[in-house]
Amino acid sequence: MGSIGTISSVQRLLSLIDSLIGDPRIPAPSGFARAWVNYFFGRYRKQLSRRDLMGLTDEQLADVGLSRADAQAEARKPFWN
Repeated sequence: MGSIGTISSVQRLLSLIDSLIGDPRIPAPSGFARAWVNYFFGRYRKQLSRRDLMGLTDEQLADVGLSRADAQAEARKPFWN
């Protein structure tokens, strides 16, 4: 249950960041900063998705064409892959 709380917290943080990006009172990052933010959060979301695979049942994994071993291998990948 700890991971569900963590994922929920991260989702709230990402939602907050998304809302702040559209706030005209806060300057939007540009150039390198924008690219870095997009890269980092894109990779972080990908890592969360990989971890979510581990919460699926074998039947659910089979529905998307994966085995338990495939899901474990995917979840072990570093976030930069």
